[in-house]
Amino acid sequence: MVGFVEALIVLMILRGIYGQICHYPKGSAQDVARHFQYVDMDEVFRLTNFFDEEQSRINLGEKNFRLAQLLNTRVLQEWVRCMARNADSLQEWASNLFKRRRYADEDDVKACSRELIKACKDYRYGSRAVQLVLHESLFKMILFPWKPAPMLWKVRKIEGFDVLRAYQRIRTAAEDLARACDDSSYESLADIL
Repeated sequence: MVGFVEALIVLMILRGIYGQICHYPKGSAQDVARHFQYVDMDEVFRLTNFFDEEQSRINLGEKNFRLAQLLNTRVLQEWVRCMARNADSLQEWASNLFKRRRYADEDDVKACSRELIKACKDYRYGSRAVQLVLHESLFKMILFPWKPAPMLWKVRKIEGFDVLRAYQRIRTAAEDLARACDDSSYESLADIL
């Protein structure tokens, strides 16, 4: 058992070192734009819309709806993962901007970076809960095929956290920060947000 724990610690250290060596710091909006992953917000909305799910349940029947929900759950997992990765990139960019102005007087860039950092943190914490529920839903659908398929619109909102609203808050805060920095960074981010 001790050997396993030591091996796990060594792997965690090596992963951290690898991450530092291969990490590309995001110091500008252009850097963020290069690492941004496309998220189809219309599809995320469609997947988590109460009326669309109910209509699918009625039209497809229980068996086919279950198969569709299995696929939809996996697709939603991927979109939430992409949004979390984008939140990581945007948070890093905002943190770098905030650090540069740490000792300066309060200005728009400092205030907007603080808002974006908070929005990204809130999203990342909430999205972890959503991802756990999505994993749990997948396991339940696979292990208990006789039970009804879970509804994804319920997963979208967990204890006051709404995936779509939280991500929209990030997008708005990122646009505000890009505007506060300069016009060129706003244009590069506006295209991908």
